[in-house]
Amino acid sequence: MDELTPTAMHDAVLAAIRAQFPDLATVTDYRELGEAQTELPLPAVLVEMTDLEWGGIEADDGTGRLAADTVWDLTIVMGFRTEAVGRALRDFAAALAVFLHGNRWGLRSVEPAVFTVGEVHEFSPVLSNYQAWRIEFRQRAFLGSNVWANDGTVPEALFSWSPDIGLDHIADYEGIDA
Repeated sequence: MDELTPTAMHDAVLAAIRAQFPDLATVTDYRELGEAQTELPLPAVLVEMTDLEWGGIEADDGTGRLAADTVWDLTIVMGFRTEAVGRALRDFAAALAVFLHGNRWGLRSVEPAVFTVGEVHEFSPVLSNYQAWRIEFRQRAFLGSNVWANDGTVPEALFSWSPDIGLDHIADYEGIDA
């Protein structure tokens, strides 16, 4: 991938969670829990990038890309009818935290994810049929295009002896055996 975007990151995170946890009924991003909805297929993981901060001058990797620290919130939702829902929710939150910690989602332009917090999520009193936990992780991403990206052609190293140098003496140059 030549250019990393937040959309590419979202797609990679969602795909990785779906693949790792195939029993989840819903894995999506930016679904509003408070919006008018009659049903949320459970169990569910709702994903959001909540912050995008400059990584600082020390994070510059010399590629011309923006070093950005991303912050992600994942809401895990289970129904109150789930057997031992409190324990099931916490067990799944721990499994998700283990899975995401150090994950790069198959992307080359990100550093490993760092799990930062897991906690009860009191998202809405009107949704009393649900229980939820919030998982947060941070990940440095290098957004944009790499200024050093090219077509893959490796330049050939040549040499010549002074004063037979420059464009007028191209025929005098010899290749360097690597």
